[in-house]
Amino acid sequence: MGLSTRVLLADDHAVVRAGIRNAIEDLPHIMIVGEVGSGPELMEGLAMLSPDLLLIDVTMPAFEPISTIRRIRGLYPKLRILVVSAYDDDVYVQGLLSVGVNG
Repeated sequence: MGLSTRVLLADDHAVVRAGIRNAIEDLPHIMIVGEVGSGPELMEGLAMLSPDLLLIDVTMPAFEPISTIRRIRGLYPKLRILVVSAYDDDVYVQGLLSVGVNG
C-alpha cells in the first residue's frame, strides 16, 4: 500500500468543510489530518499536523490570504496549496498564484 496524502481542510464554515471531507475522505491515498476555521488555527494546524496538501478558503476570520500564503510558502515550501473560493476576479486569482498557491 502506498503512502497517503495528508490533507488539512481550512474553511470558516463547518458545513463546507464537511462537504469537502465527504467528497474526498474515501478516495484512495487521502488522509484528512485536520480541519481549521481561522487564520490562527491554520498556522497552528500546519505546525502540528504536517499536511502534504492544504485545501483552503481565502475568506476566514483573522486571515489575510496573500500575506499568509506567502508566509506559509516560506515556512513549508513543499506543501501543496489548493484554494477553494467563489471569487473569480482575475487580479485576485493572479495575486494568489503569484504567492505560491498550486491551484
